[in-house]
Amino acid sequence: MFVYTGNLIKTTTHMKKTILILLLLPAMMLQQSCIVMVKSLARNIVKGYDDYADKSVSGAMLLGTDNKPVRLKDAFMGKTVYAVVYKSTLNNPSAGDSTAYEQMKARFKAYPDVRFVSVYNGEDETYWRNFSNGKTRRSDAYRLSNGEEQPWKGLGDTPQALIIGTDGKVLAYKAPMPNSKVLADYVLFQARAGRNGTESARDVIKEINEGGKFKSDHMKAWYTSHFKLPAEQASLSFSNSNE
Repeated sequence: MFVYTGNLIKTTTHMKKTILILLLLPAMMLQQSCIVMVKSLARNIVKGYDDYADKSVSGAMLLGTDNKPVRLKDAFMGKTVYAVVYKSTLNNPSAGDSTAYEQMKARFKAYPDVRFVSVYNGEDETYWRNFSNGKTRRSDAYRLSNGEEQPWKGLGDTPQALIIGTDGKVLAYKAPMPNSKVLADYVLFQARAGRNGTESARDVIKEINEGGKFKSDHMKAWYTSHFKLPAEQASLSFSNSNE
């Protein structure tokens, strides 16, 4: 009887473990699937960052809200520029609101070598004239004098970002938008040292572990220093949207 009972207990325990594994398996598979999907999405977004890599835009002529033309190299000499390009008058990155764009700008106030600007790439003269003369007038807003030149042509149908290095060369074309907080911030942070956006973005993708968190102490330390939050709170999401 005792032998029989022992086998029964062992069998029951084994069955419980089996049932538990079967119950957890879908969740484990779902988690792994989510990580794969996140990485796949990220790789798809990263594709194209190096279009126009090292192309100089330092000679681009911009019109400020004071209606005075200025070349990009003169306006931002020695600065890393995160330019949000837009064509629709409804998609102007608003100043002083609580969007991801403004939150990103706030995080980079600690880096005086970074400038955030909005660049209007449309043809609505009335809009720009009203914008320049109205209450929305501000020093970080510009209009591109020739949006038909590359790499500007085709940008701005939806708000899109261009990261420009201190030497005036493109480091990330259609760069990560502010909603991709970790990705966008890391790519821009690395651009300060002249690093190509594609390389920086791939570093972030490689860092995603099975739990959707950072693997290395190096990246954890960067996140904590930059976001002023524990690395465990990092949310590795990816988006091309600025909303």
